Amino acid sequence: MLQANEISDKIFILEEKIAKIGNTALVGFIKINFLIGRGLKKPLDAVVEPDGEGFIARTTDIPLYGFGDDPIEAVNMLKYEIESLFEELNEDDAFAEEWLKIRHDQIVGARRWRALTSDRNL
Repeated sequence: MLQANEISDKIFILEEKIAKIGNTALVGFIKINFLIGRGLKKPLDAVVEPDGEGFIARTTDIPLYGFGDDPIEAVNMLKYEIESLFEELNEDDAFAEEWLKIRHDQIVGARRWRALTSDRNL
């Protein structure tokens, strides 16, 4: 029969393991299918992984990163970076060909996105 302190130790160990699983459940490869108010022509592949005390989310197609205390925050920060990049790319064409290609290949314009999503709400 287990003693109370042995049971307490086992519970503590299990709680630590559960906490680790909770923080790493979203670690790995994900697909970003849309952003707030803007669609993507195709999903962006991203990787979420531990980074020191937090997590990093990075796209495999575009050199952008998001950092956070947990995987969800890292992904949200990455989405924010992607949205910021797309806003800048839509301002004009004064970018290197590589960035203009990203804009052409990835971004669905805000007007078109609203039209696409409003049709779904009917």
